[in-house]
Amino acid sequence: GVSAHSSAHALATFYSALGGGQLLPRAVLARAAQRASRGMFAGEEATWGLGMQIGALCEGEWRHVALGHAATGGSLGFCVPQLDLAIGITLSRLTAEKTATRRILALV
Repeated sequence: GVSAHSSAHALATFYSALGGGQLLPRAVLARAAQRASRGMFAGEEATWGLGMQIGALCEGEWRHVALGHAATGGSLGFCVPQLDLAIGITLSRLTAEKTATRRILALV
């Protein structure tokens, strides 16, 4: 596996560049958003496309594809290319529970 050690700001900056087409062409990002495989990660079902986890940011009737990666311990980073949005969350105390991360995401 691969691991990144960074601040939340650096993580968000990376995913901002990814979602903004600065690291990969938008055509490659579109391919990454298509499910390639499913499996388990940290005890939960995960969907993968070109090595990135595929998720969604949903509110009411709208749904936008999110590309990124969740880490064991609660940290995560992702981008939502359609919204020009990138988020990086790092925690100072690692935990198997995702309570803090979910509370932070609920604010977005």
